[in-house]
Amino acid sequence: MSRAGLPFLAGAGPRRPATAIAFVCAGTLLLAACSRGGDAGPVGATGAAPVATPSAATAAVRPAGDDPCRLLTDAEVRRSFPGARAGQPETSREKYGIRACVWQTERGSFALQRWTAKAGTVDNEIRGLSLGFVDPLNPAARQAVRFEPLSGIGEQAMAVVETRDDARGILTDVAMLVTQRGDQLIELHSQDLARGDRAAALQTLSALARSAASRL
Repeated sequence: MSRAGLPFLAGAGPRRPATAIAFVCAGTLLLAACSRGGDAGPVGATGAAPVATPSAATAAVRPAGDDPCRLLTDAEVRRSFPGARAGQPETSREKYGIRACVWQTERGSFALQRWTAKAGTVDNEIRGLSLGFVDPLNPAARQAVRFEPLSGIGEQAMAVVETRDDARGILTDVAMLVTQRGDQLIELHSQDLARGDRAAALQTLSALARSAASRL
């Protein structure tokens, strides 16, 4: 199930399988601006980012016990985001099989999302997500995104950290990591991290993802 634009939805429904991505501009979770000139707000912000929905072929509503907020402790998040508030469930897309937790930070927010997907689909998932922050009118934009394979996190992991660059077709700041264990996939996202040192952002995402993946 490929998701586009988590932050990560009004009017969204299940998508067709693989990379058939549907975007809807709304005031909830994850990536990407709704227009070339607009800067996507943080996860949980009002009137900012489009959110993805799962593939119709792989979407499955998660049981109530699968609380995404349990995958990271507030203390773990605060080590990377000092002053972050306690994580809060974000439930607007549960009917599509997406469960999320959002920590409001001093400069925005940090989010974790989890859903069910076929094993070994991290590469497909993160490339689908990247469609939410690249310019569809710029043929070279997809090639401009740097996908970073990471080891020692779940069974497979990949990250993206990019700052907005209209010339390259990258429409907004984005720092995200996707990892998987079995059929459980999680995505971490923070725009704030992308605005600092890229190596440090990858390190922060990796540390948090390693903890979260160990609890899947």
